[in-house]
Amino acid sequence: MQMDSLLSMCVLTWTLGTTATVATDVDWDDVVMARPNSSVTLPCVFRRLGKNDVLNWMVTPLGGAERAALLTANHKSEFLHKKRRGLGLANQKYQTTGDLSLRLVAMETDVGRYWCLVEQGGKQVKKSVVLLALVDVAVAPVSPVPEDSTVRLTAQVTPSYSISMATWLSPTGSALRSETPLPQGGQITKLPRFNRSHQGTYTYTARPHGNSLRSSFQFDVTVTADMSEVAVFPNPTFGPVQALACRSRASVPLWCPPVLGDYLLLYWQQADSPSMQLVYEHDRWRQSSTNHTRLRLRLLSPAPLATEGNFSFLLAPEQREGGVFRCEVFLDDLVFIQATQLSVVHVFAKRGPSELVLWCLYSEWSQVKHVMWTRQTQTQTQTQTQTQTQTLRWEATSPGRVRTSVPLPLSRDTACNYTCTIQLQNGHSAAAVYAATLPPRGETATLPPRGDGTAVHAATLPPRGDGTAVHAATLAPRGDGTAVHAATLPPRESPSGSTDSLLPSLSALLLLVPVTTMVAGVFLWRRAQSINRRRMEHSSHYGESENIYENPEDLRQPPQGAVYMVSSAARYHGAGRWRHPVSLETKDDTQA
Repeated sequence: MQMDSLLSMCVLTWTLGTTATVATDVDWDDVVMARPNSSVTLPCVFRRLGKNDVLNWMVTPLGGAERAALLTANHKSEFLHKKRRGLGLANQKYQTTGDLSLRLVAMETDVGRYWCLVEQGGKQVKKSVVLLALVDVAVAPVSPVPEDSTVRLTAQVTPSYSISMATWLSPTGSALRSETPLPQGGQITKLPRFNRSHQGTYTYTARPHGNSLRSSFQFDVTVTADMSEVAVFPNPTFGPVQALACRSRASVPLWCPPVLGDYLLLYWQQADSPSMQLVYEHDRWRQSSTNHTRLRLRLLSPAPLATEGNFSFLLAPEQREGGVFRCEVFLDDLVFIQATQLSVVHVFAKRGPSELVLWCLYSEWSQVKHVMWTRQTQTQTQTQTQTQTQTLRWEATSPGRVRTSVPLPLSRDTACNYTCTIQLQNGHSAAAVYAATLPPRGETATLPPRGDGTAVHAATLPPRGDGTAVHAATLAPRGDGTAVHAATLPPRESPSGSTDSLLPSLSALLLLVPVTTMVAGVFLWRRAQSINRRRMEHSSHYGESENIYENPEDLRQPPQGAVYMVSSAARYHGAGRWRHPVSLETKDDTQA
């Protein structure tokens, strides 16, 4: 009862054969399933044979229409019409027990319907039809299997219409995901990256179709792991390197090889990093995934029971999360590899004493052909609004870092969108936009963020009812996240019209002096730092859309396909023994 319930709850409901064929072919009274070359008993029970009773066992082979006699017996003896090993009545005392079961060693050619017929005086008094089906279960590679191998458990049932539902069970009794890609309805399940923890007895459980004395049949295979040997992938297949670009936090697809594999591994070599790291792994058969990093990475996989398709990822990278992504898809003892080189462009602004400095950062700069800063301005006419794009002068401070500046304070002409665009060698491009806006109405100025990401806002509040104005300054947040507010209030008049004591005003003035001194000190210190940084900058090359480097030989310029050279040196070392990737090698001896 427990096995029937488990089969009913199995994920895979496998109905074999067409509905019309199954409906018309259910003409048997019992189903017996056995492995090829195994001894099997076909049941037939009657009363004890009398003097006039004759027993005949006949067979209709699979696909045939004629019956062939196998055995004839009466109350005294039995006679074989066809001599073969293991053929005969199962019970030697059949005359008195009424057990007329037939025993034989089942071969592949023995599949079919077996007829148990009893005649008495030329009249048929007993008929029982038994369908004999053979189940061939196999394990590949042969146990014990090398560590990290993909174990394949297959089951082929002949005839396929003899079962209505089947599944593979793990050593713990849980149902495994199965597919039916084999000819004639064969069923397969896989155990990727097999190791010691996966060892045990796996059971193929099948429920017969139609009438049967047994509700299910079980066939066991034992699989062990050879931990002294590691799986070999000698001939990896490499796809062309994909070059992509996107702005930071924008979604970009990462494609894997066009193969519906058993499992995949995704590696990432961060920009300017010498090594690769495993960031994601997915097992299609166990339906398990693991993200080993904080990357905003999502797997886009085919449907769980799909028989075709391929894997891909959707990545929303931060500014520092560009680089080379290497997707490896494993199918049986084959591996397919696809690499994507991703450049991420990111813009931000820093406030200077008299200018707004706009920075553009991008990764994988070796594949960038052009970079430019532009701004978009709008002019209003009587009929429409026209947008004009102007290319700006910019300065390269180091590989992957360019900047331009906007004078302060902002005006209606300079308050607009500033765009940094990169174009790759293959023509793909990506852009990031910084919006410089005028301060809200009523504010005297809105200064851009400082180097620490904070802003300073100065505002003049409207006059009070007494005709005086309150001047307030809100300084940048302090280290504890709070803000420092200082205000100077005008002197009040006494009811008699005379001025109050000057002590409150002097107190307020004394409170404002140290605050003002602190602001002035910070301003002078940041101005000195800005001057020093400008003196230390080495690059003074300016341009608009050409490559920004005067000496490209000194920069990292990997040759075509360099991201794949690791296969011969590190990962598939020697005769193809499995190795984890360590670095991306190039033929250049220069370093970035």
